[in-house]
Amino acid sequence: MVRIKATGLNAYDWRMSRGDPCLVRLQQGWRRPHNLVLGADVAGLVVAVGSEVTAFRVGDAVFGCLEGCGRSGLAAGGLAELVAAPQTILALKPASLSFAQAAA
Repeated sequence: MVRIKATGLNAYDWRMSRGDPCLVRLQQGWRRPHNLVLGADVAGLVVAVGSEVTAFRVGDAVFGCLEGCGRSGLAAGGLAELVAAPQTILALKPASLSFAQAAA
């Protein structure tokens, strides 16, 4: 579980919010998106870990791509306060980067 500190918004988020391409509407809702929280690129602090998580501990600063990277299966979510993400799509944030830089 990651407490989001910064989110990068990009063309992916804009296209998903508009339902573009049209086939996206089959999954996200025909007239308007449902259950869509934008923000694919995130940086934040780990606040909880599952029993099988070995790569991170509570308090670690991390960043990653929640959607569009082909690995997570998540429907983004970086504009939320908290997001549950598999450890395979996150990496430790370099100390030399701010949260905003890491999310970009």
